[in-house]
Amino acid sequence: GGAFADTVRQEQARLQLSDKTAHRMALLSMHQLALGLIDYAARTGYRRRLVVTESDTAIRQAVAVGDIAVWVPLPMTDGDPTIPEDWSITSDGLATWLARRLSARLLVVLKSVTVPAGSTADALAASGLVDPSFPGLVASAGCPWRVLGPDEYGQLTALIG
Repeated sequence: GGAFADTVRQEQARLQLSDKTAHRMALLSMHQLALGLIDYAARTGYRRRLVVTESDTAIRQAVAVGDIAVWVPLPMTDGDPTIPEDWSITSDGLATWLARRLSARLLVVLKSVTVPAGSTADALAASGLVDPSFPGLVASAGCPWRVLGPDEYGQLTALIG
């Protein structure tokens, strides 16, 4: 959700929004960022097609035809009792939740700050680089994972092929 989610955090305090409402608004901020990413990619000549996906099936269909699935989480996660409706889960934990659900072969989380090399999931959560739900979810995801900072973005192509 980036800056959109940051705005939700600020407005939650100002408007005294419940955690549940702020959680749903943060999920919608991820949708806004997805639309912005797709628009940016199209305008800058990115060669692969990015598509909004709202379900397991849509994600698998996009990947099967060579598209890049850009997931918007609200349709799949709304009301799921396993997902806390507060700030203990953010895009980090949700991406991990999705990786587990899809039986992913690899999970890569991109951060806008430098990530200490060799950090454990617990250390990343303790430092605030990932959300508190991330360690438990990544342990149950059953796939290798990496958290990359901006100085490591070049590794992304090699990691995901």
